[in-house]
Amino acid sequence: MEGLFLHRLRKGNQRTGVLFEIQDVLKVIMIKVGPFVALICLQYLPWVLLGFPLFPGMVGFLMEFLWLFVPIFAISTATSWWFYRNTSSIGLGVIFNALIFAWVAAVVFPF
Repeated sequence: MEGLFLHRLRKGNQRTGVLFEIQDVLKVIMIKVGPFVALICLQYLPWVLLGFPLFPGMVGFLMEFLWLFVPIFAISTATSWWFYRNTSSIGLGVIFNALIFAWVAAVVFPF
């Protein structure tokens, strides 16, 4: 998603400056993390308010891992943006993100 935004969607954007770049980064992070936060709210709000989870069983167990993906996606988006800004290429960000996700997968799913 960052590559599409950095290379295709941003080319027509004539706004420059650090504040506009920060706004763009925050928009991309919210677009990327928003669906996961919505699913987490869908699972936990009925559980807290009404006393039962919306997705019981295995699906509910798998939703426990969404808490991990929200900060990892935010970190990967911010680092991709930073690497692109400093190198004008998405290559280093792609490699760094692959290493982050491999490390997270090895830690969370050790078997």
